[in-house]
Amino acid sequence: MHYILGRVLATKYPTLFQDYSPQQIYVVSTDLNRTIMSAYSQLYGIYQGKGGAYPDNFPVGDLSRPPFADQDLVNKSMDKVANMESYLPFNVQPVPVHTLTDAEDQLLAERPESCPILNSWTDSMFDDKKVLDMMGVLNDTIDTLKQRGYVVNTSWDMWNLGDTLECNYAQNLSYPYEIEYQDSVYNASKFFFEWFTMYMFSGTYNNTALYQYHLLTRIYNDLNSFRTGKTSLKAELFSAHDTTVSGLLNAFNITTPDCLYANWKAYASGKDEAPYPNCIYPSFAS
Repeated sequence: MHYILGRVLATKYPTLFQDYSPQQIYVVSTDLNRTIMSAYSQLYGIYQGKGGAYPDNFPVGDLSRPPFADQDLVNKSMDKVANMESYLPFNVQPVPVHTLTDAEDQLLAERPESCPILNSWTDSMFDDKKVLDMMGVLNDTIDTLKQRGYVVNTSWDMWNLGDTLECNYAQNLSYPYEIEYQDSVYNASKFFFEWFTMYMFSGTYNNTALYQYHLLTRIYNDLNSFRTGKTSLKAELFSAHDTTVSGLLNAFNITTPDCLYANWKAYASGKDEAPYPNCIYPSFAS
């Protein structure tokens, strides 16, 4: 998915991604395997493995020989690619992906360790009145799940089921507890997963402001630097989480917990159209 998205970006913005230059492209990821892999997959899609940093006549020979103790093994490895113009296939240049530890990351971290008061606020919302009221709205779904063997005791139980459905859908796996794609239980569980996640990270003004402050400031400063000619960067890519994107969408009043609820309620009542068509939760590869 990220590879294809990279190809789409390269086609949509050819002047940004025609050739790789470390002075023009900067990539940042959270320090998790899945987000780092997503970044590399998307970069490979953008550049198709062609870094462009090495000339076509990059020398093949001793300059490419690694100082490895077993030179016979080195020679065999070099012989396998001796017919190539370069020992770097397609002159590929790996694009660096920069990361920060959770303790340092104020830009993209889901729960930044440097802001304990924010995490405390978020923890206090897990079972607040709005969450309990929403669980009450889903009583019929919760009862059906109990009859099928899945007992929902907390909001996290409902969230975990929705998360499982999202992941199974992405991997083309079957669903548990007799759930079928887009049946009423599927839709209700998926809605709660999206609503609850959105509410936890941007359900209040303070949460939205604190979670998004550093990222919005970074984006604003980078755009301003480009506008005033103070940077050579053409593009900056961030590889993070659905919560990162959802917070931005909420900050600009595009997708909010309230509009997600209004859309789900409309579909659950049999309507064909959502009252807020642009209110969409950011899922995979967002």
